[in-house]
Amino acid sequence: MLDGELKNRKEFKGAADELDFGSLLYGKDLCVMHNHPKNSSYSISDLIFFRENENIKTLTILKNNGSIEYITKKTDFDSDVFKLEYDRLYRKIVRTGLKAEKDKFVYTLLNKSKSGVIWNDGSK
Repeated sequence: MLDGELKNRKEFKGAADELDFGSLLYGKDLCVMHNHPKNSSYSISDLIFFRENENIKTLTILKNNGSIEYITKKTDFDSDVFKLEYDRLYRKIVRTGLKAEKDKFVYTLLNKSKSGVIWNDGSK
């Protein structure tokens, strides 16, 4: 994790599908970088973490294949709009809980969100 000036760094280690910062998230406009060893995009847990933590500005994935993906909150980011979009799209797309449905949900949400999220999937 880096602070808003990209100067102060703190490392955290977690499981393959979970990372707990506890009460150690402090500061504002934080950039959190984490690894996705299977080169996957954002998980549902990632999106919830991103929305629920006001002090997180950017959430970056560093993939084992060398690509980098990030989402960042614009100054006009609206957490309530993001949650509304999330809830509506999740109900519409995720019917059985299959990984393919969840991946489609994440892709659709990040592509269509009007909440003030910038997404770079590494292909741009």
